[in-house]
Amino acid sequence: MNASAEPRTPAPTSSLTPMSKSNRATAEATRARILACAREFFGERALEEVTMRDVAEAAGVTVGAVTHYWPNKKALQEDATRVALDENHESTPRLRWTANGYVPRRGWPGVRHRQDSEP
Repeated sequence: MNASAEPRTPAPTSSLTPMSKSNRATAEATRARILACAREFFGERALEEVTMRDVAEAAGVTVGAVTHYWPNKKALQEDATRVALDENHESTPRLRWTANGYVPRRGWPGVRHRQDSEP
């Protein structure tokens, strides 16, 4: 080897480059679509009755795309259940404790309070 030759520096790997905004948005949309399909399946069937292939076909992706986000069916089910519970929690009125028990907080549509009904 020639002593005057400079050592080569390795080329950067493409897997370490950050995603573009459009790719990130596409990836998030794909993940959301898979999760929505999984929620439907797991809402209707037991874990043993749902396959990753069912979810992938319903979402219009490959099984590899599903396993890119979730390593197994149990992880997908747990995530789908968590999202469903979070959405349900957001739509549930917040309660506050009073001498008469728990009552909805002010400002919830359709909820009348004693003070609101008095002239």
